[in-house]
Amino acid sequence: KSKMGVWGRELNSKWFSKWRADTATSISRNKTIFVSEKAKDISLKVLGIDRTSNIFVVHNFTDTKAILSKLHKHGAGPEMPSGRNKEVMVASTLHSPKGVYSFLKAYKKRGHNFSVTVAGRGSELPLIRSEFKDDPVTCMGWLSHEDTLKLMSSHPVFAATSLLEEPCPTTILEAMFLRKSIFALKRGGIPELEGYSLYESQVYLYDSMEELVDGIANHLTNQPNMENIDFTDTDFGADVSKKALEIIKEYNS
Repeated sequence: KSKMGVWGRELNSKWFSKWRADTATSISRNKTIFVSEKAKDISLKVLGIDRTSNIFVVHNFTDTKAILSKLHKHGAGPEMPSGRNKEVMVASTLHSPKGVYSFLKAYKKRGHNFSVTVAGRGSELPLIRSEFKDDPVTCMGWLSHEDTLKLMSSHPVFAATSLLEEPCPTTILEAMFLRKSIFALKRGGIPELEGYSLYESQVYLYDSMEELVDGIANHLTNQPNMENIDFTDTDFGADVSKKALEIIKEYNS
């Protein structure tokens, strides 16, 4: 229950209403770009805005040249505990809405034993380290972007565990560019990212966390043939160079 008191709540409500009205006015009058169709639909519904001709969607982007530069610069990467295979990676802040703990609970409940490497810090880190200390789960804590990319490059599967309606996660785009198999919940703008797949069945989407961990286990047991995939082709639809052109085109239209 709010501790602001009657006047505090009334003031907060007043300024929130003003913010929402000002935002709606600004979006209606100016060209506005959202990073996903889902984010746009939710925002327009909340703000009470009808579809207008000056609202566009340009998905989030990543810098592929910077990714390759960081990987080449930091060839050694972070040290992994010995005796652990590198199979599934999760990179996230470790708070309840981001779903890492929920993912690992479902993983353990379903009786899976594939190795999981978790990069990130947050309030749930001590709990995860304690509860899954006897499982093949490695918690690396916070890592630099360079080390996170290096770790990502050494794992065949990237799991996006968020329970939120994520608009357009950059980590998924980075993992896609690095040719990783992506497993995520069918929420927010994530389904829209399938369009950036670099090969058939790169992205796997599920309605529940249990289905997601089962999907990963099945994938690791029956991994698809990757022989015909060109891993030297760095052309990527979500690269910043292409997205910048999309943005310029929308503002010039």
